[in-house]
Amino acid sequence: MKLKRVWLVKLIFVLAFAIILAPKAKTTTASDADKPFYKNAMVNTYVYDEKGKRTKDKKI
Repeated sequence: MKLKRVWLVKLIFVLAFAIILAPKAKTTTASDADKPFYKNAMVNTYVYDEKGKRTKDKKI
């Protein structure tokens, strides 16, 4: 019976330790979502205007 109690105490300690040190999930705010980001394309990509003609812009 004493052996089971020792293992139970160890298990509770390990679980509590894991919960305390668990990485916190990063939450995004509305300001992070609204910021523009730029990424290099690995293929030939083009920007078109509303008439369907290709523009010389490299950013959307």
